[in-house]
Amino acid sequence: MSALNVSLLIPLFLLVATALATAAREVELVDIAARTDKDLHLLDFELLNVEPEARQVIRWSIRPGRWFAERVGTEASLPENGPKFGRFSLIHGFNTFLVVASLLLVANGMASLDGALVAGLIAVFWLVLPIIEVNEYDQMMERFNSSDPLDSVAFHMIASSVLSTTVIAFALHDLSQYTMRTRVAGLVVYLVAGVFVVGNSYQLLLRQEVDRLIEYRSREQSTGAEA
Repeated sequence: MSALNVSLLIPLFLLVATALATAAREVELVDIAARTDKDLHLLDFELLNVEPEARQVIRWSIRPGRWFAERVGTEASLPENGPKFGRFSLIHGFNTFLVVASLLLVANGMASLDGALVAGLIAVFWLVLPIIEVNEYDQMMERFNSSDPLDSVAFHMIASSVLSTTVIAFALHDLSQYTMRTRVAGLVVYLVAGVFVVGNSYQLLLRQEVDRLIEYRSREQSTGAEA
């Protein structure tokens, strides 16, 4: 892919991601989390039922999030079956795909110092993506204290930094020296790691924080009713 095509596609991808992030901000995560916690079946077909396999993949993809929560001591309040945020999950997943695809385009089409700089700018966008998407962070920062760390933001920034640094390093090298099979395998692994593993683990930790926010708001309402 020529550098010209890459230079056109990347701004388009990020523009779409910004628009979707605005839509994600309008989703009331507290209301969704407070509703009945039921499963949504998207892949349950009459002749081919792949829903169980898909849910197994989701359970596998959130393992890094559980590991991170164990290290910081907040694993006890994690939801058992993963995050359930309705259309927010789809929007965040697609946004992450656009960002990861932009990084991969840079690595494969702009092997130069300019490519590394562009990848760095995309990485910054990826780092702040949760703050752009989630309106509830404002409420969390107002109510949470030192015993309520924002693990979702910390995990997202660490994981996206590691993946972004990998692309920046590859952008300084000519990937054409590798075989097509190796390059395709690398692309697939990177997409899975960025979209499914990082994205789902981030949402798992975010669900924990939204549940905590609901508790804070319930206490405030109880205190107000007593007064």
